[in-house]
Amino acid sequence: MLGDGLELPQIRGILESLLRIATYRELEHDFEQNPKLRKLFDLTGTATRSEIQKRLHLDNTVIAKTWESWHDRGLLRKVGKSYQKTWGD
Repeated sequence: MLGDGLELPQIRGILESLLRIATYRELEHDFEQNPKLRKLFDLTGTATRSEIQKRLHLDNTVIAKTWESWHDRGLLRKVGKSYQKTWGD
């Protein structure tokens, strides 16, 4: 046990919740400009690029540039050739 009775899994959950809130606030403007980007972000790390293209009807270039932008802003991490959110498993 740590500090006020919180255990590491609880602390991790709290930190991930705070990161989710901060991330969505950071992306709020992007999502308002193009609602498909919210779905792109939600699918990032769980669906392949080709699955995302088919489901959202987004051009590969749009997906790639958006992911690069989010990566540059620290909202995604690159894992091999794909991207994952900086929080969560």
